[in-house]
Amino acid sequence: GRPVRDRPTTGGSDVPMTGDAAPGDATDACFGCNGGERPGPLHPLTGCNIPPRPYHTLLTSSSGTYQLWQSRVMHHHFVAQRARDPCGEMAGFTRLHTTRDAVPDAFGAEMHTVTVKEGHGAYPVVNRPSSVVQFIDGGHLDRIQEDYIFIAETDHIFLRPMPNLATENTPAAFHFGYMVADGQARIVDKFVPGLGGKTDPIGPSPLLIHKDLLRRLAKPWLDFTLKICEDREAVQALGWVREMWGYAIAAASLGIKHLVLDALQFEGGSIGNRDRQLAWPVPALPVGTQGPEHRGSHMPYYLVHYTYGIEYSREGIPMELQVGEWSLDKRHYMGHYPPTALLPPPACAHDRAFVLTQLINNASAALTIAGTWPDAKGGSPNTYHTLPLRAPPASGTGPRSISGTGPWSISGVGAGRPFRLDGVFFLGHGFVTSSKGHGRWAPAGEGDTIDVQVCAHSMRLRLIRGAPDAPGWRLQTEGNTGWGGRDEVQASAALAAPAEAMRLWALPPRPAPDETSLRVEGTGPYRGSAGSAYLLRAGVLLATGGEIGQFRRWRALTPSTLLFYNGADDADPATAAANPAATAPTPAATADCARGVCVELTDCFVLRLPPAPSGLLDPLGLAAPPRVPPHRYSADATARSLEWILRPPATVCEDPCGGLTLRKLTPADGAASALARALQASTAQWTWAGFGGLRFE
Repeated sequence: GRPVRDRPTTGGSDVPMTGDAAPGDATDACFGCNGGERPGPLHPLTGCNIPPRPYHTLLTSSSGTYQLWQSRVMHHHFVAQRARDPCGEMAGFTRLHTTRDAVPDAFGAEMHTVTVKEGHGAYPVVNRPSSVVQFIDGGHLDRIQEDYIFIAETDHIFLRPMPNLATENTPAAFHFGYMVADGQARIVDKFVPGLGGKTDPIGPSPLLIHKDLLRRLAKPWLDFTLKICEDREAVQALGWVREMWGYAIAAASLGIKHLVLDALQFEGGSIGNRDRQLAWPVPALPVGTQGPEHRGSHMPYYLVHYTYGIEYSREGIPMELQVGEWSLDKRHYMGHYPPTALLPPPACAHDRAFVLTQLINNASAALTIAGTWPDAKGGSPNTYHTLPLRAPPASGTGPRSISGTGPWSISGVGAGRPFRLDGVFFLGHGFVTSSKGHGRWAPAGEGDTIDVQVCAHSMRLRLIRGAPDAPGWRLQTEGNTGWGGRDEVQASAALAAPAEAMRLWALPPRPAPDETSLRVEGTGPYRGSAGSAYLLRAGVLLATGGEIGQFRRWRALTPSTLLFYNGADDADPATAAANPAATAPTPAATADCARGVCVELTDCFVLRLPPAPSGLLDPLGLAAPPRVPPHRYSADATARSLEWILRPPATVCEDPCGGLTLRKLTPADGAASALARALQASTAQWTWAGFGGLRFE
């Protein structure tokens, strides 16, 4: 997640941690994923090559404003890091620029530029290998003094000086997780029989390579890319990265193996980065692949690759597959430059949001002083999307008691069509989650009514609390139209929470006892490979997973520690009135971890489970070691983390059963229906909407 100490001051509260990375942690694991190692000899203190092997940066770029401003940002940071390079290996720079008629633009004086002819067609990425072939054929490669080339893209930005990681016979490239050799072996075999499964998981950029190898590779790289583009099956299988596969096939066909580096660059959207620290600026030394130590952790990345948009709600919650309320995406600026002084991200956003904002602002400020950065009007990251409806914190009165409750089931008819949503939770900050996607809600005035927007329906619902003879909570449509009169809808909802949760929620809501509880009460689901968790109102926990699924309560122990447990304590709303001070988190309360599981907030909305038990202590009769809060970055951080991520809005919620209640078949149903008996006895393979595994039981 975000190294909160690296973010600029924005008024948000910090999340204290005891350290950023485990000492000696394998932050550099798998940097040579094909078994290779960084070539030596190396200087023992600086990590520089002995002797130096200077390289020339070749930035491939197409015409237009979109790639022009990116090229200028990239070049600005190249110059800055070259000036700090202790090894002296970051040498020359050329922008390899394509235009329709090979006509240069006006920026050749700022960035040394070679302009070649731009290709046409539906796949513009073919311009990269095409431009490299033209560059070589035109004699430009021969005129470069350095023996090595670093091929970069416009959306690469240097974070620190990069040494030459390649040798004369072994290029160095980034490990792309989606370039799986076995996954596309059959497609590769179509072009080079027997080569399938033998390609490196790399692409042609970022790439450090000797000039002689590049001469051998360039034409086959272009040829295989063009052949892939002419093969319909290959295009469907490889999609936008077919040019990367063209390079991988060309290299493997020539017997060229790469040094494959996991942390050559950082690329990622809004989802948390927990394995390695990302930061800028950082010390220049050492230049090795582990990276310099920065604020208690090593920062291994040489580049940031901002190919993915960074999307957050205004609270700093990652928004997946949708434009955020704070959105930094290069595609917003396809026709104009980004404005200077981009607004900072929300205080709870992750590291890459702060780093990328600072990098672009740094470049635009310098180029504005030089008088060459246009004064862009508009384009601030907080102007592209605003979520409707805002709910108050989970504690409060009236409809606020709905916040942080669930699961609900909602069914009704809207626009003449039945719809149904199960697993619905009304959360803090106005979020609705369900089995089919997200929505929004907010109180409608001071009464027991709420406005809800979900599944393209807008509805106003009234809370009906259970009576002694009819327990439970229900929501019922208030009138025939949704809020704003947008939709004619009739709907009702029922709350199906455990009895203990209903007892706690029936009590008058109380204010959150501390800032941590205020932020996380009524949030979720926090999801990860170890399980999932909703932090609901009044300390109610709804969790799944072998380690946390047994617990039904949560409370804040410290500003960064939550306790998952069972049973009541002084924090129970039923007894808190007698001892209000007992609910406040204190450092001494960490002794309570023996009552359940202590979970760390390594970010505002990221939970970290404690290390998995080794199973070696109990047989030996040894006591568990003292609890130590986890480091922010470690090799097992992703596997032990649960993160709240906002999924796309629910859109397809039509009830195929027209409002009928779904239930399991009974023996009586089978006796009455020959079709039911035949389906139950069938051994056929059934699918539903393209998904296999459908069974009739």
